[in-house]
Amino acid sequence: MKRRFFVFWPHALLLGLVFVFFWDSFLAGKALVMRDTVIDFFPWRLFGRQAFRAGTLPLWNHYSSCGSPFIANPQSAFFYPPNLLFYVLPPVAALKLWHAFHFAVAAISMHALARHWKLGLMPALIAAVAFAFGANTICAVEFQSMIGTLAWNPLALLLTSRLVEEGRNRRAGLKSLIARLVPPALLLALVLATQFLAGHGQSFLLSITIDLMYLLLIGLRRLDLRAFFASGAAWASAAALALGLSMTQFLLTWQLVPLSVRGDQIDPQMKMASLDPRLFLGWLMPFIAGHPGHLDQWWGRRLTMFEFWVGTAYVGIAPLMLASIGLLRLGVVRDSGAARRLRRLALFLVLLAAAGLVMAMGVHTPIYAWCYSYLPFIDKFRWPAKFLQIVAFALPLLAALGLHHLCRGTTPSERRLQLSVMFAWALLWVAMAAAWIGWRHSASFYGALTKGAFLPYATPRNLDALADDLGRAVLFLGLALAAVCPLAFPVRPGLRRLAAASIVIISFANLFVIGRQIQPILADDVYRHRALGLINTIDDADPGRIHLANLDNQLSLYGVRDPLFYTIAKDSGVGESSLPNRLFKINGGDALTLFYLDSVRRSLWTLPRTDPNWLRVAALFNTRYIVKTAPMRAMLAGAAPTSVEIEETSASLPRAMVVSSWSVETDSAKAMKRLLAPDFDLYRSIIVDAVPEGWPAEQPVSPIASRAPIARLADAGVEKIEYGWNRVDVTARSGGRAFLFLDDIYFPGWIAAVDGVETPILLANRIFRAVPLPAAGMHRIEFRYRPALVPLGMSITAATVLAMVLLALFARRVRNDSAA
Repeated sequence: MKRRFFVFWPHALLLGLVFVFFWDSFLAGKALVMRDTVIDFFPWRLFGRQAFRAGTLPLWNHYSSCGSPFIANPQSAFFYPPNLLFYVLPPVAALKLWHAFHFAVAAISMHALARHWKLGLMPALIAAVAFAFGANTICAVEFQSMIGTLAWNPLALLLTSRLVEEGRNRRAGLKSLIARLVPPALLLALVLATQFLAGHGQSFLLSITIDLMYLLLIGLRRLDLRAFFASGAAWASAAALALGLSMTQFLLTWQLVPLSVRGDQIDPQMKMASLDPRLFLGWLMPFIAGHPGHLDQWWGRRLTMFEFWVGTAYVGIAPLMLASIGLLRLGVVRDSGAARRLRRLALFLVLLAAAGLVMAMGVHTPIYAWCYSYLPFIDKFRWPAKFLQIVAFALPLLAALGLHHLCRGTTPSERRLQLSVMFAWALLWVAMAAAWIGWRHSASFYGALTKGAFLPYATPRNLDALADDLGRAVLFLGLALAAVCPLAFPVRPGLRRLAAASIVIISFANLFVIGRQIQPILADDVYRHRALGLINTIDDADPGRIHLANLDNQLSLYGVRDPLFYTIAKDSGVGESSLPNRLFKINGGDALTLFYLDSVRRSLWTLPRTDPNWLRVAALFNTRYIVKTAPMRAMLAGAAPTSVEIEETSASLPRAMVVSSWSVETDSAKAMKRLLAPDFDLYRSIIVDAVPEGWPAEQPVSPIASRAPIARLADAGVEKIEYGWNRVDVTARSGGRAFLFLDDIYFPGWIAAVDGVETPILLANRIFRAVPLPAAGMHRIEFRYRPALVPLGMSITAATVLAMVLLALFARRVRNDSAA
């Protein structure tokens, strides 16, 4: 019982720290209320919850971007196992538990990794605290796909390390070696699949990079090729199994990406989000470039940094000091096996942090540009500073090495090096304390630190914030020095343990004070607010789409701490906030917007509303409602009213219509030019890419037909339209040979049947759908989204599960035979 308590009490402590960090979420009816969580991720989870409770897969989202794949969008993360919380629990409670769960996973798995590497108990705790509560992790929680990926990084590396260790077993025969490699490989497959299903491609790629660097730098020790190939093959097998487990998601995403705006090289936005060298000060003063937010809260834009979350790797001052001591492991020359092992770990972590730092600097070095041009996948991602995730992973482990180095005792020469490092930190503390006393309210002082980036925002409030930031740095650096100093001298074991424990407490207190300033924590009623104005305006029987006049309103919500502006955003349907209410919109979560939709839709935001082309494009998109607000930045500054106005238009196309006039055009540019021509009747004619055999390539509009706009289904020959999960049913009447035009996006995987007979779906009006109606009369048209990749992916996943079960049984049998 005592042994069990000794093993598990650190886990209980870490769970307690997670509870302390989120105390008001569990005890005071509050929650982290963050821009993308409120606007995108939480609505996606609610939509997935609705599908789960309906007993179906939400393959298609009818309501965003004129219709779009849902599961294929990786950030929807429908198959991500922890998202089951949203499907079975009340949504807001699920959100709080989801956040706490991922912090617990990050902390406990980092602790387990450090202990696996035979680091001491307190060093393992310092690594867990610095990683789980570091600013990079706190910032990532806003983007559920990101935190859902990086929280599992330590566990993935731990299992990779297990594979390396098992591969070095020279006593085992081939059969026994495979059996020993199977358990960690199967667990690694589960972890990698979980990370992939979380939905953030760049974070997943960074996690794989960490594992592969470990395999190369640690697994290839002493050129032991047998061990290297054994562990490498086991890791590759685990990756293949992970791919098989997530194949349903992977195949759909693989189909979507080439058709999206990320199908080609994208702008990495290096000038916008590269880590400026001046922001290295942020490792001591995390708010040196301002607080999360916009307006005058954040002046990092002058330091080529988009927002606070992109460029922070703050892990606390005590862990940073310990990491500098951990670097001394590189100079340890003792010949013991443990010393050599720790030296190799230090080398791995230093190279890992250096690689992440150089890539994060982006435009400030030539490395990122070269990788963007020549390495696969890099050209699909934005914002070089995201590579700080690697740095924020390596620094806590270097800190653990430093504390381990101090706690285990050192030689006199090593002690002199430690004292030299600590003396340098003491000098820095003196300089910072003097600056805080003498210049804490001096705009020129902070302007000099940031080379002028701060000066345009030098208001008294900003100066006070910077003075507080510097004061906290002085306080926690002083406390860290007081706690670390005893460890540099020969002291009693009890005092050594007390000093190490105090470092853990100081580090958590430091990160608690900083971390609680990063994300807004507000009353959780924000998540329960419903946009009743929009909901009550929409006519479900005759649906029309919503166009948002100010798309930048979501961007401006970053760091906002007033719940009023989140309710305004939801009332105006920003992002995916209206998705759970089934409101049709022209925009949505646009990370993987279809490129042909984006190329046409862009006119709605680049042309003035008085332009005739704007009016025709708006009609083409079935734009029934225009939601108008002042720009969010103006509202935040108190320079504009916080009202939401909904304007109903009268000249939009109906959602579906029967047309007896058509023409064929396969060239997209020519088709768009024709659609915008003033003499083209959008309401009675369509442009298709082909016609059924025997139909004329062109059928003009009857000369006696009215040219008045048609806005309603009943006037367009459609009696009923009904949207369901992955389906659309239309009842329409034609007077002869005609097309049923559906103003939903064209995408592979949709099939159609007219009166029970399967019929090809044609590309109409460049981006929408049409099906031929061969004869006069009443018709029932059924659209079903049934991509063949779904049953294929499920079959591969089932086969992978069977293969993993068989491998587990094989490994168990070999172990039992060996034991016998």
